[in-house]
Amino acid sequence: MVVFSLPEIVLLSFALSLTAVFFAVPFVASNSRRVGMMGRDENKLDKRKVPEMGGIAIVFGLGIGFLAAI
Repeated sequence: MVVFSLPEIVLLSFALSLTAVFFAVPFVASNSRRVGMMGRDENKLDKRKVPEMGGIAIVFGLGIGFLAAI
């Protein structure tokens, strides 16, 4: 059985979480565009449409990081 120290656990969970978010955000954004879940960006001058479901990818990455830490 491999035993990791606390800094190794934190680094591993951060790296897995970052990797999961890095790959999940484009996937979720493209599927949001395909399905039509778009909203206007009220903070920009040109008010372009942006995908609204990107937060799901962030929560997914957070969950992966938590599971890696356990």
